[in-house]
Amino acid sequence: GEITSYVASAQDISFVKESQRKMEQLAYFDTLTGLANRTFFRMQLRKSMALAERGHYAFALFYFDLDEFKRINDTLGHDAGDQLLVEVANRLKKRLRTEDTIARLGGDEFAVLLSGIEHQTHAMEVANTIQRTLNEPIKLGNNEVIISASIGIACAPDDGQNPEQLLKAADQAMYKAKNSGRNGFEFFSHDMREDANARMQLLKDLRSAIELEQFELYYQPIVSLDDLHVHKAEGLIRWQHPEKGLISPADFIPLAEETRQI
Repeated sequence: GEITSYVASAQDISFVKESQRKMEQLAYFDTLTGLANRTFFRMQLRKSMALAERGHYAFALFYFDLDEFKRINDTLGHDAGDQLLVEVANRLKKRLRTEDTIARLGGDEFAVLLSGIEHQTHAMEVANTIQRTLNEPIKLGNNEVIISASIGIACAPDDGQNPEQLLKAADQAMYKAKNSGRNGFEFFSHDMREDANARMQLLKDLRSAIELEQFELYYQPIVSLDDLHVHKAEGLIRWQHPEKGLISPADFIPLAEETRQI
């Protein structure tokens, strides 16, 4: 009835733990920059939205991409482009708080969840900080580049009732920032949602406008003031929309160029 000895069995699970860590890293973090990836970001966004719905939490969503990144990538090569993305990620991690979620959603698209943002003034300060941080010269091999970002800002819970709606709001604000000259930021407004819906409808109608023969070609004569004779003519396209009437090329030509239907 007396204990005479003990038998212990041990197994080294360091390899298993390391494998689990690596799997988690691959599943939730961007391999290039080390930032959160789209999957992890959406998880955090859902958690933040759930807290905001209870009325005890406010946060801001920043959605942005780098202006002229494609040009730099094409000119200096993809290795330089990757180096640029890594430097941007490092600068964001240094300037933002540890409790904020910074993610690379793909390509040169980034998103930031800023917790505890209850006033636009605070969000503006952060946006200006990001702009100043990115505007500092970046050394890429033998080249030095200066980049900027167009930032769209949506605030929860006012600008969206679910994660998809809030992301869309921030994206629409970023689009407005790009159209306003880039290297800036815009807060989402409900007018943007109406404009975006109208733009989507116009895009949908544009796809079928050629087949339905809704375009008309006009020739504007160019007259010489010396002899008052018509020397040439400028060809001008007009869109005769069945519901909206005559649509100016200033409205649909940029849309056709952007969607490569030009």
